[in-house]
Amino acid sequence: MAQPDSLRDVAFVVWERLLHAPYKWGGDDPMSGVDCSGFVLEGLKAAGLVGRDFDTTAEGLLSQVFVKLVRVTHTEQLRRGMLVFWGRPGKPMHHVEVIYGLYPLAREMCVLTIGASGGGSATVSADAAVQQNAYVKIRPVVSGWAAALDPFS
Repeated sequence: MAQPDSLRDVAFVVWERLLHAPYKWGGDDPMSGVDCSGFVLEGLKAAGLVGRDFDTTAEGLLSQVFVKLVRVTHTEQLRRGMLVFWGRPGKPMHHVEVIYGLYPLAREMCVLTIGASGGGSATVSADAAVQQNAYVKIRPVVSGWAAALDPFS
């Protein structure tokens, strides 16, 4: 494998290796399962953007860790490696994924994310993850995202 050229590349090496890992509520262990923030944190830790033992939620990433970074809210502003957050107005962000890439599809851009999804607070075992189709996956960005930021900027 070629050496990564940037911290963004380092994080993507980790994120791509976690593809198909099971979802586990509160999980931050790639062997037993990760939730959305646990998944994101593994790549950020590898890149040295947060401490090795750091742990937080999607809301914590947005409102505490990367609070000073510029937030974008339009699809045209999304770039590979940005963190994208979902939440309702006035409520904490409840989900985070990583922009995997933007690809032309017909007359518009298809934005893909990579992240741990499909589970919830009841997803605490590998069996539950299988039953709920909950794992790290690449898929088109789900509408309703509230903000995105680039932790590598």
